[in-house]
Amino acid sequence: MDHQSVAQMLGNYGEFFGAIAVLVTLIYLASQVRQNATQMRLNSFQHATERFSGVIKTICSDPDLMMMWRDGLASFDELPPERQAQFHAYLVDGLTAYQNCQQLADAGVIPEHVAADRKRDMARLFKCTGAKQWRKSLVLEPESLAIMDALIAEFLKDTDAVPLNEGLVFFRKSPHAVA
Repeated sequence: MDHQSVAQMLGNYGEFFGAIAVLVTLIYLASQVRQNATQMRLNSFQHATERFSGVIKTICSDPDLMMMWRDGLASFDELPPERQAQFHAYLVDGLTAYQNCQQLADAGVIPEHVAADRKRDMARLFKCTGAKQWRKSLVLEPESLAIMDALIAEFLKDTDAVPLNEGLVFFRKSPHAVA
């Protein structure tokens, strides 16, 4: 075997092993992309659920906020202006968290049942007198108002949802409650 034959044979081996290395690299990269996509879905799922539960956790961790929320669910109109502002902020945060969750479900990032659970939570809120009064108090541009009304109407289609302040004992305003 002459020098040129050896070089050609080594070149052929090099091409063969190079093709295998490229194939192994592509398989590895595909695995990494798949893992990254899975991790992004999990992070989105965690963020969507934590955001919604964070609103509730914040309200329930402070007795003063819990009383404001309970009183607001019973009657937004009877809250003093500073309490109406608090109630408004938490309700808008809940709506935003729901919309984010629904968008993630629509994109196939999180399971649809998670968004359905959040939708049920929103239905339970908007079946409360205070949340209905809150909606009537909003002054928005006509287009924004139409979007809000359509969203609330969608929540209220849930005929099985029990108003939050009827379903949860600690959100009921009892005649014995101390204000």
